[in-house]
Amino acid sequence: MNDRSSRDRRVTWVLRGAFFASLVTVAFFTGRSVDAIPRYSAEYGQRCALCHVNPSGGGLRTSYASQFLVPTEMVANQFDMEELGGIDPQINDHITIGTDVRTIARYSREDAQRSQNNFFQMQGDLYLAFQGGEKFTIYLDRGQSTTYELFGMAQILPYTGYVKVGRFTPAYGWKFADHNAFVRERLGFLPPAHTDVGVELGIFPANMTIQAALLNGNAGSTLDTNDEPSFAARAGRRWNRGDFGVFLGGSYQYDAERPFVGGDALARNQAGPFGYLNYRRVTWLGEADWVNRDLPDSDEAITSFVMSHEVAVHAMRGLDIVGGFSYMDPDLDLKTGTWSRWSGGVEWFVNPFLVVSGLVQSYQAEEGDAITEEDYEQAVLQAHFLY
Repeated sequence: MNDRSSRDRRVTWVLRGAFFASLVTVAFFTGRSVDAIPRYSAEYGQRCALCHVNPSGGGLRTSYASQFLVPTEMVANQFDMEELGGIDPQINDHITIGTDVRTIARYSREDAQRSQNNFFQMQGDLYLAFQGGEKFTIYLDRGQSTTYELFGMAQILPYTGYVKVGRFTPAYGWKFADHNAFVRERLGFLPPAHTDVGVELGIFPANMTIQAALLNGNAGSTLDTNDEPSFAARAGRRWNRGDFGVFLGGSYQYDAERPFVGGDALARNQAGPFGYLNYRRVTWLGEADWVNRDLPDSDEAITSFVMSHEVAVHAMRGLDIVGGFSYMDPDLDLKTGTWSRWSGGVEWFVNPFLVVSGLVQSYQAEEGDAITEEDYEQAVLQAHFLY
């Protein structure tokens, strides 16, 4: 066995150990439990289940979020509560609807990016939740093209826990709304291949969140065409003291046949920490992941590294100044190049149904055999309609 093969086996166990070490580490923190949708969770000191029907965050908003928190706390201008009272997402006591529609306009002066100077429908999701009593929910998130989540959920576990069965996005790291953040795009969470079929369990003991899922291991496909399942897990805990908020968590996923973007569908382990720091109006969020992938027809493997960061300053009610950085190294052992993205701009929460944002993004490549992209800058305007 050569040195690289031995190192690859050690890396696989290090990835697994990193996740479980995170479980032990977070046990020393105190605070409130947390899910994804990171920035608002960090700013308000609440887990995302308070504002979203899906315990993992994102998607359909609860009545508390749509009827109270958003219009009274988050929008730029005080909304007419009498007008809002006539707009109820609950069709009746058992059925709730919602939607997210994101449309972007992109512009770049680079010749190679001219074809991208257009409008693009980033998201178009319609949500339905059917409530069968206090503990049982059937949830549908139907996106554009072939993207969807469809699962039944029973909130029957201790510590306000749940069992989820069906098609869903497994809990892993931060669930950034920006699908092009490298920790989403490069780790297999870019629509439409971001969902899989299986079962997920989640509990929230004391100040922690612990979620684990067993899946087909055939993300984005209707049928299971391989014979090995996938496993994903995420855990974390928050600590709040005065004006400071801290979160520390870890994620792990194993998949026998999941491609790294631009690569073959091969067995891989991925794991890494994620967290945030919040002080008054300033919030930082970050995630870093190591990906260990088998090489075809070989006992060796490649270890890649991906990370994404976001910094937001709450300038005034409804207005955030946002900056971001994403980075990828496709092979830590060889000089095969790197790919990074810097971004900066503003987000304006106009009213409870509209968010407008403008960003400038700079993509930078370090030349290498695995990097074919070239440097470029682009401006992105986005209109996000929500209900």
